[in-house]
Amino acid sequence: MSQPTHTINHTFLLDYVSRENTHHKWHITDENIQRIVAIIEYFDVNLYRPMTRLLLCNWHEISERLARYTDKQWHSIEQIEEEIHKKLDRVSIAILLEVFDGDDTRQQYESQTSSTVEEQLAYIRNIHKDG
Repeated sequence: MSQPTHTINHTFLLDYVSRENTHHKWHITDENIQRIVAIIEYFDVNLYRPMTRLLLCNWHEISERLARYTDKQWHSIEQIEEEIHKKLDRVSIAILLEVFDGDDTRQQYESQTSSTVEEQLAYIRNIHKDG
């Protein structure tokens, strides 16, 4: 079994998320990149690639949703923040709730729709090929 060529630590994650942000031109601020790294570290650093993609590609839409949060919603988030001993700040927690429990973002919806269309086209092609 080969050894990993790098150690997955805070510095590595910060560099990786920053590079992905720059490469894909998401224009996420340094403060929010720190939040993404904190979220990854909180869950499992071994999931850093999919979590980075998920969070970066949906960040702007989720941020728009957070801007419309009510005081009541933020109060609920603050209660969760206290329960997890402030390892994640309230914005990071709200982002997670939106990603995991909120409506699909446009990015997620378009991805789901295009793969469904591709599956349907493949099915139709197979019917015509077999028939």
